[in-house]
Amino acid sequence: MIKRKKRKNPELQEKAYGILNLLNPQSWNYLAEGDSGEIYKFIIGQNTRIPFVKEDVILKPGSYVLKLLKDSDKLSTKGINFLKKLSKKKLIPEIYAIGPYFIIMKYVFGTTLLDLIGDIHPGTLERIFHNLYNIVEEYHELGYAHGDLHLKNILIDHDNNVHLIDPKILSKNFEKDRELLSHYYVEYIGNL
Repeated sequence: MIKRKKRKNPELQEKAYGILNLLNPQSWNYLAEGDSGEIYKFIIGQNTRIPFVKEDVILKPGSYVLKLLKDSDKLSTKGINFLKKLSKKKLIPEIYAIGPYFIIMKYVFGTTLLDLIGDIHPGTLERIFHNLYNIVEEYHELGYAHGDLHLKNILIDHDNNVHLIDPKILSKNFEKDRELLSHYYVEYIGNL
């Protein structure tokens, strides 16, 4: 049985404990609370079927993220389908299960670009920005923008692959994405 910790949003806390109890992870921890909900990391020690989704989804041993959404940020069918498309194209971490109020996805072992920016080789940083630009353009080709492209939402894994997290679902703010990319490039690459 999972022990409860106090959080700002007791409704999401109850949902999280209910889902995590059904999944019976080896361990779990609360990661963060954002504007749209709460995020938990959990570790599965043996093949585990997700019991509350229609599809037959088996989580293999490993690390995962559970994102719970507030009622006000509930995903529409269009939003769910868009996130599935992003996952298939590997533009966001792989999604294993998704519903209007939750997402279970692969945990990316890495560091935010914000935490890396001063400690990374200039050539590597330039490759990261090139990959980031290509990923954002793929988003735009799908008809949507990321919409919240700050350095904390850009994860870099141990192989320097770029992973975008926490997109604003169905955002059309293409200009904001481009402005932030240009700003970051000028600030961090232009001064090398």
